[in-house]
Amino acid sequence: MKIYVSPQGSDDSPGTFDSPLASPTAALLKARQARTATPDERIDIILRGGTYALDDTLTILPEDSGSESAPLVFSAHPGEQPVISGGRRITDWRDGTINGQACWIAELPDVASGEWTFTQLFVDDMRHQRPRLPKDGYYRFTGLDGQGNSGMDFWNGPTHAEFKAGDISEWHNLEDVVLVPLMIWFEQHIHIDRIDLEANIVHFKKRSINCLIDEKEEFSRYFVENIKEAVEEPGDWYLDRK
Repeated sequence: MKIYVSPQGSDDSPGTFDSPLASPTAALLKARQARTATPDERIDIILRGGTYALDDTLTILPEDSGSESAPLVFSAHPGEQPVISGGRRITDWRDGTINGQACWIAELPDVASGEWTFTQLFVDDMRHQRPRLPKDGYYRFTGLDGQGNSGMDFWNGPTHAEFKAGDISEWHNLEDVVLVPLMIWFEQHIHIDRIDLEANIVHFKKRSINCLIDEKEEFSRYFVENIKEAVEEPGDWYLDRK
């Protein structure tokens, strides 16, 4: 049995070559129905080229697999490239300005209501960068405010760190700003709880993974990401959740 799917199809269709379904989810449901009726038949779900944007996870269960002689097989139509995506398309862009720069703006009610948030944006299949500081290179923590070196005691690192004056500020939506320290062979994304601008200390929402010491036994390098005030370069994007 062959079930055809196309972004131009309809989930009310029978799933034939000339009248395909629209979603992999609908095709999977049809395959389950067919498996119940004819358990010894191979089932091919053939995806035509294009992007399939899913609202929910496509969950394939063990019982969907069939058997060695009668498997369930997902495949692309020969010569075509289907893409199954968990992304959501953002539309209704309008001209605007941010930090004196021309930009595009879209209103997202689901974000404003707290029902949706995201940290990646793709434009023409290219992932774009959230605004960061410094623009090039890195900052470096200047101390740990008396906290000891936790070494490789993972998930028990410092709760805060000292920074050079001016490197961290009371930016817009500070709770959405992310510190990215580079440690021995890995990085971590740390949300800010609060900052003390008199003592130049930044407090974290959670402990760092480990000691904030790098491979040279120096305090970690880091950069700061998702800063509205740093939106300056073509391709920068910022999600203002509020």
